[in-house]
This record gives sequence, structure tokens and C-alpha cells, in this order.
Amino acid sequence: MPSRCLFLLWLLVTGVLRAQDPSKQLCVFEGTVRDSVTRQPIPKATLHLTSDDNHVDSEGVTDAAGAFRFEAVPPGRYKVAVTHRGYSDETFAPVNLAAGQTLSNAAFALDAEAIVSGRVQDSGGDPVSDAAVYAIAERWQRGVRTYEPAAHATTDDRGQFRLKVAAGTYYLSAQPLSGPVTPNRFTTDPGKPELRIATAYYPNAASLEAAAPVRLTPGRQLDGVDLVLPVVPAYHVRGVVKPYAPQPQAGALVLWNRSGDRTNHSQPGARIAPDGSFDIPAVEPGSYWLELLPFAGSPSGRMALEVVDRDVTGVTLAGTMPFDLAVHLRFDGADGQPLPPPHALQLEMLDWRLFRTTPSATVESDGTIVFSGLRSGQWVLTLAPDRDAYIQSISCGAHELAAGIMDFTNGPCGDLEIVLAGGTGEVQGSMRWPDPPWIGGPVSALLVAASGQTGNTGARRAPIDENGQFHFRFVPPGRYLVFAVAVASAPNDDGVWQNADFVKEVSGRGVAADVPSKGSVRVEVGILPADDIGHAIERIHR
Repeated sequence: MPSRCLFLLWLLVTGVLRAQDPSKQLCVFEGTVRDSVTRQPIPKATLHLTSDDNHVDSEGVTDAAGAFRFEAVPPGRYKVAVTHRGYSDETFAPVNLAAGQTLSNAAFALDAEAIVSGRVQDSGGDPVSDAAVYAIAERWQRGVRTYEPAAHATTDDRGQFRLKVAAGTYYLSAQPLSGPVTPNRFTTDPGKPELRIATAYYPNAASLEAAAPVRLTPGRQLDGVDLVLPVVPAYHVRGVVKPYAPQPQAGALVLWNRSGDRTNHSQPGARIAPDGSFDIPAVEPGSYWLELLPFAGSPSGRMALEVVDRDVTGVTLAGTMPFDLAVHLRFDGADGQPLPPPHALQLEMLDWRLFRTTPSATVESDGTIVFSGLRSGQWVLTLAPDRDAYIQSISCGAHELAAGIMDFTNGPCGDLEIVLAGGTGEVQGSMRWPDPPWIGGPVSALLVAASGQTGNTGARRAPIDENGQFHFRFVPPGRYLVFAVAVASAPNDDGVWQNADFVKEVSGRGVAADVPSKGSVRVEVGILPADDIGHAIERIHR
């Protein structure tokens, strides 16, 4: 073979081997971690790289200059988690590493924890030790406002506390922890109502609805937060659960404030006796939901309850044992069109507090889909937007259910009849980049029903690429609003975007899209600032 041919063959073979050499495919990822406010480097910050398929997990630490460097990283898409003592843990938008790429100058900023300090005292001015102090964050569940403790601290023997919490807006509260030294309920004179030491809300409120929110910026130190625990009259709530089937573990009842405070420490609860009777002590006046906690195999139920100025007796709470729900699917006017698989349907409870429930589905021989182990309450059924099909109507007992919301507070209404339709459309769009350049982090597009109605449509989110383009497929015909928002501005599963009052507040900042059957709509949107979202939420009645 001529030497020229041998040389070309050698080049070809070595080129193929070089291309197949795994070391040539590995990546380098480097950058810095800084304080989000001071912009100073953060030494000894820990970084975790986790691939989307979880097959690669690397850890590194920043040096004295806040710099990090990962070598020999396989190509792929990675989540970057950064932690450091005194800062809020942060998981940043995914990083894509192409084969052989060196990605330099990556910059991550951490928010320093905010610190709240103060004192808890009783109505006589004495310090209260072992009191629990909470920072309570507002959250949204499919359009329903809820409150969730985000951090807590305990007072020392001088009644003082120091609470560390991530930057954000919170309501501050304190409540006593009952014990032999400081009981939180007592009596003063025979024949007089029982008294209890109640929860206090900052600055000086008896309920969360009357409390003032506190905005904590990164690294802020808020001192002098003093909370006085009030003494209020307290009463008993006595009654029976019917029907009630005793389980191996005793059933339990809890009272939630009906005026909107849905934190998980609102009021005391009680165990249910084997005969279904109950006695809840130390209940202060107010409007409540009396609810059965849904332990496995036990009944569930809820009823409204008013406590005014005396014990409430003779209460009968209807208990509903776990039940199955049969769903019959059909396409409107279509023969032979394949039905979506069971996993494409998701049944979810609308108004839950401690236990989120998404029951699994099985398919009967006749094609009926059966969801098992449901409990009383409001539910919504959604169809994954991954095919040319949408829920046109939901009926139960010949009655159509508005917006797909199913009220099973008193148990099942019968089998569900679901009518599906095809002919979905598309929404394509672009985002106008602001001037000066946007520095608020990743941006995504949001598509919501113009009515804001929570139901089987929900709210949908789509990524916006580096060219400002986004695309929603399989959109049911109807009127929608399209927004561009920072990913970090709606961290609560987009629940607030399913609140009709909120959508009304921000509707003027969105772009309307009337989606026709089998049609396409193109829109151009601007970024909705996080501050505008916050102001709109503040205007929603609490």
C-alpha cells in the first residue's frame, strides 16, 4: 500500500479513536459564589451538581476567593445546588454542558438569612419560656390561600428568641407550649369559663388575618419583636362522629380557623373514642372547620362550627369511609378514537391541609377507570396536555359539574361521565426583552384561563428559550391570558394563578389569546415584574 494511503488511513483511525476517547468528551465547569447584596465572595460554599437522570452527582467547595472548578464532568444537563451556613440553600436553573465544553465565569448569588429577635411575655409582663415562635409564609393551593410555617424558634428562660429565616415576607406568631410548669389552660373561679393562653400575632393581633406582614430582605436583622400572649375564654366542643368505624389507630379531629388562617397549629384537636364520641377542650371563640384527619382506612369529614360564649355540645359530624370513584370516558361524536391512558388523568384534592391526596387509578375490563381510597372534600380532575384531547364536560348523576370541580364533602355522587373532545390549538409567542437588560433570573411563559377559574384547565407554564420564544401545544379552545414571569416569582406550583381575583388584578398586564379549535395564535408579551405580582396578591381579600 502506498505510503500516502497508509498515512491517510492512520489519520482516519486516530481521528476515530480520538472522537471515541471518553476523556475528550468531558467538560469543565467553573465560576464563583457571592453574597447577593454585598457581592463579596463566599468561601467554603458547597456546590452539588446533579444530572437530570441522577447518574452523576459531584460535590465541590469554593476557595478563599469564592471560586469553584469542576473537572472531568460528563456532558449533560445539571441542577446546581449551593449551600453555606448563614445563607439560604439555593437550587439554580439547570446548566447544560455540551461534550468537551469548558463553561467559565458561572456566577451564583446566595441570600444571607434574615434574623428576627425579640421576647415573648404573658399578659402580666413576665417572660414565657419554651414558647414557639413561627415565621409563617403565605402559600397557594390551586387558587386557595394557605399559610405554612417556614421556620421556628423556641424562647429561652428569659423569654427571648432568635429566629433565622430565608428572605421573604412573613407573618410572625408566638404560642405557648403546654407543660407542667406553664399550663396553657386553667380556671380562676368555680363556675367561671376556662381560660387559655392563646396565640399572639405581630405586632399586636389576635388572629393572622389582622396581623401585619413583615418583609425580610437578605441579611436583615429585625430586633425588638415583642409578642404578648393573650388570655382568652375557652370552651369545649363535644359530639359524635356518625357513622364511625374504629380503626387500629384512634381517629383524630382538628379545628381549623374558617376565616382563612389555615396554619397547622390553629386550634387544639382531640382523639375519637371507640364509640365515635369526642371532647375538644380549650377552644377559643371563633369560626371553624371541624375536620376528621384522614388516617388510612378511617372516615373523613368536615363541617362548619361556631363557638361564641359557651360550650358547644350535641355536635354530629358525618363520617365518610374511604370510597372508590368510577370514571367513564368517551369522545364527543368520535368513534374509534383512542382514549387517553389512566395515568394521563390526575385526580387531586382541592382544599387540603396536612395530607395531599392523589389516588392512583386502575382500569376495569370494560374500560372504566377506578380511583380508589378517596375521602370527603372537593376534588378536581385534570387531563395531561400531551395529546389532542381535553375535558369538555364532567357529569355526575346527570348533573354537569362547573369547571370540573367535584364536591364529595358528603361522599360520592355516583359514577362520573367524562366527555372528551379533540381539536386543540396552539399558542406561540415571543417575549420583549426589557431595556436595561433583564437581570431577574430565568423567565417562563404562563398560560391561564381568562376567567381565572380553578378547574380542569389549571395554569400552564412553558420555558422561554434564549431567543425569547415559547410554545404551548394542545390548548383547549377558549380565551386565555399569557404572561412572562421570572421563574422565582411564582414558586408555589403556580397556585395563585388559579385564583380568579388574582387573575382579574393582573389581567391588564397579560396578552389575551383566543384559541380556536385546531388553530394557532401568536402573541408577544412583556415581563410581569415580581413586585406587581406581590401587589396584586396583597389586594386579594384575606
